[in-house]
Amino acid sequence: MGNDRQIGRFLMRQAHFEQVREHLRTALDIAVTDDVLEAFLLANGPILGMIVGYDEVETEARYMIWNAADLYFDKRQLS
Repeated sequence: MGNDRQIGRFLMRQAHFEQVREHLRTALDIAVTDDVLEAFLLANGPILGMIVGYDEVETEARYMIWNAADLYFDKRQLS
């Protein structure tokens, strides 16, 4: 499990975790902590499942990350 990260019941490669962090950072122009990134992935199960299932952060997953980022962080700021 050395290069894996536990997200809910899934194991995600650390490299993929960092790729998602970079996409969020770029999309939102904010620093993204581990806790925020884990919460984002747990709240967006289809993205997490796609990354874990395909074992990569492919084009469709990147598109979903960018779209979900705006919605997820808007909701968090309102609550």
